[in-house]
Parts: sequence; C-alpha cells; structure tokens
Amino acid sequence: MLFSLICVTLVLPNKKTIYWVHKMTFLDKLNFLMNEHNLNKSTLSKSCGIPYTTIDGWYKKGFDDLRLSTLKKLSSYFNTSLDYWVIDDDEISKLSDDELDKEIIKIFNRLSEEKQKQALDYLAFLASQE
Repeated sequence: MLFSLICVTLVLPNKKTIYWVHKMTFLDKLNFLMNEHNLNKSTLSKSCGIPYTTIDGWYKKGFDDLRLSTLKKLSSYFNTSLDYWVIDDDEISKLSDDELDKEIIKIFNRLSEEKQKQALDYLAFLASQE
C-alpha cells in the first residue's frame, strides 16, 4: 500500500517542541489535492488526461496497480514530486532534517491561508494536551 507520513515539528514560543505525525495513503493525498483545487474525479480526469474509469477504480478496487506514467501525470498536474505519491515510512526515516523540513514547508505552503491557520491551531491544541 502506498502511504507516507506528514510530520510537522514546531517549536512554540515557550520553547516546547511538538511533533505531529499523520499517515496518508495515496487516496488521502489525492483527495486532499483535489479538494484544494476544487476538483472532482471527472474534472481531474479531463484536466490531467487520466481516464475517469482509472480514477474511479482507485476508489472502488484500490490503487496497488498504479502505473508510473499515471503518477507522472498527477505529479505534473499538481506540481508535486513523484516521491510525494510513493514515499513510505522507511524512506521518510532516511530523510535528513533539512529534507524533511523542506517537504513539510512545501506541503504547508500548498495550504490556503485558512487551512494553514487551522493546521497551526490543531498543532497548538495537541501541544496543550501534553
């Protein structure tokens, strides 16, 4: 199964460091980006040249048979790296702190201003629970 982790590290004004980890599957990422771009399966299909039946099949049958050419189309359309779609736990642990920071910032910057505020509010809430 294709999945990755989003791990955000924040150092709050009180110098407390907090971490947030969320495992995202391929469909989580696709849904996230489709939502951010106000797309449904049909408009995504037309926009990036992937047959509707292929996209619909991911939701009905799974996505274990994804093709590299399809991932390239998604990466090109959403302006993401191929790694964004296929990175897994073992690969994340191999990222240097600098690489992880860059990936986190890249993801965070794709969020709308309102979503960024929500993400920070949620992280602050999690930190207050410790």
